[in-house]
Amino acid sequence: MAEENDLADPDNQFGGGDSRTQRITEMVDAFLLERASNPNASAQELLENNSHLMPELGQMLSRVMRIDAARMDAATAKAAELATCETTDFDGRVASAVGLNVRCPHCFHQIVLGNDDQLVKIRCAGCGNSFGLVDNDGDDSAALRVIGNFECVERLGAGSFGTVWKARDTELDRFVAIKVPRKGKLEPREMEQFVREARVTAQLNHGGIVRVYEVGRDDDSVYIVSDWVDGEPLTKRLESGSLDHREAAELITRIADALDHAHAVGVVHRDLKPANIMMDKAGSPFVTDFGLAKRHAGDVTITADGHILGTPAYMSPEQASGRPDQTDRRADVYSLGVIMFELLTGERPFRGDISRLIQKVIKSDPPRPRDLRRSVPRDLETICLKCLEKDPDRRYQTAGALRDDLQRWLDDEPILARPIGRFEKLRRWCRKNPAITAVVATAILTLVLTTEAGISVAKTRSAGLKVAIEELNAYARRDSAELQELRALVREASYGVASEDFDPHKSSKLDRLVEKLYDDNDRATQSGLHPFATWFILDQHGTMLAVTPERHRVDGRDFHKRDYFAGAMKLKDHEVYTSAPFRSENDGLVKFSLAAPLSIANERYVLAASVATDSTRAIQREERLMRVMFRWTAVALTPSVALVTWLVSHGALAFFRRASEPQGEASQ
Repeated sequence: MAEENDLADPDNQFGGGDSRTQRITEMVDAFLLERASNPNASAQELLENNSHLMPELGQMLSRVMRIDAARMDAATAKAAELATCETTDFDGRVASAVGLNVRCPHCFHQIVLGNDDQLVKIRCAGCGNSFGLVDNDGDDSAALRVIGNFECVERLGAGSFGTVWKARDTELDRFVAIKVPRKGKLEPREMEQFVREARVTAQLNHGGIVRVYEVGRDDDSVYIVSDWVDGEPLTKRLESGSLDHREAAELITRIADALDHAHAVGVVHRDLKPANIMMDKAGSPFVTDFGLAKRHAGDVTITADGHILGTPAYMSPEQASGRPDQTDRRADVYSLGVIMFELLTGERPFRGDISRLIQKVIKSDPPRPRDLRRSVPRDLETICLKCLEKDPDRRYQTAGALRDDLQRWLDDEPILARPIGRFEKLRRWCRKNPAITAVVATAILTLVLTTEAGISVAKTRSAGLKVAIEELNAYARRDSAELQELRALVREASYGVASEDFDPHKSSKLDRLVEKLYDDNDRATQSGLHPFATWFILDQHGTMLAVTPERHRVDGRDFHKRDYFAGAMKLKDHEVYTSAPFRSENDGLVKFSLAAPLSIANERYVLAASVATDSTRAIQREERLMRVMFRWTAVALTPSVALVTWLVSHGALAFFRRASEPQGEASQ
């Protein structure tokens, strides 16, 4: 039987997440309102005029109309009970001072019933069709008292397509269940749909599946005769809450065994749910209602146009996506997993109106049963979640495999299913959060590249610094002609600084003095660079007054503890002191300085010039190139990724610089 309670208000079932979906939803709502007042409203015309919104418009309109029709069909048997303060006389008349508003199930036209209107037979002024709100026991029941050689005893229930009766077989003196169409006479296509269940179920011979005895005709009506199960559907059992863990496992094991038999002969149920599982007095389950079943081959689906088949809360993701061609026995395994989840926790994995429910079935991972009920055994949770995998290939491939794993748990043996590992959880999280994943992946890639480049820089830097220190130490120790030339340049410059027109506080004066010094002596290294990295003037307290190049200026910095200052202050004016190698705080290069004291107006000053080797300059160029690379990488990325890239690259460079720092005299 169909579970009408699962059908939500069609006006709410397609909530639009974007402008296109919202527009389609509004158009469908407007069409239904128009059709309620104008039965001649054409759905085909709506589709033709809005072809740019196809196929979504056609799918939504078809689903809404089908759902609304099913709801109205189900509501006809209960409408009288839903009206407040209304009762019905024995002849089916409305006994109320308030009119009853009903909607025609054929054209959706609104009808207001008066106090004396019949509920058994209502004629719609909109389309001319007739329908009823209550059963007329005096007429319909009498007509159904005898169907063929079966006497109807009790109405068991009704779905959207057929009514099931408990009946007595007058020939074999046994009770059976008879299913008859609710509309009476059927069209040829409807007849084919109705007897599908009989044809499919007749191929099955299993103790856990309700057997079909025959398909018969009584006048113009067709009926299906099957086993009568003295019990109630599983839905009644679930109303009292979740089952005991072992009881739930045993129940699912038996249902899985029945499904495995059906699958073995090529039958897929496609609408497995608690309402389609009957429980007898002994607690044994029986699978029934194969109305949506299909064969693997040589059969057609009830809807060849791709409509969703099944009950949304229990259907598999492939069914919810409207892909009947991809629906196989693993769809039943998923539905059985939903039932198992409900048996263990008392809750369904997903809830909501139809549109949200379908989206959750397709996209969202189910909650863990133990999050809802901590007493659920971990192995049963693992088995249940394996059934509920979105990817059919990750589920149990057969109902028999599910049955066998449950039996292992019942026998206290290790199960074959395994919980989702951390790597798989991470993979699924990344798939659900692509934007964040892209940012993190870029940051990680940047870190890897930075680390690799940093290691290379660190190695080169460490080796280069060692070479530079050796060069500088050897350079400073030997009284070579080249060193003497440099000392002579510094001495010459010191006389220029001590001249009357020189201001030791102005870097521009020092810059012009150095340029003239280079031009006069034509001094440059083989690389084309001047031999000195910086020139600077310190007062008698070691405070920097002027510097060239200007970018190296550090105003007010105290250098009185530096070897080159202390050594020079011990010499006479214009004598040159050669310092020990040191690491510059400006550019990080290893250098040594040549410093000469001088006097201006009875004040002592020190002119110093630092010298860097080609080895240390090569290190500086490599670091500068690396920074440029990271800067352009950051520009090419999004702002958030650029920030991460900048932090990672600069942090890595600082780390590798410290890691490659040489020890000893170079750190003075």
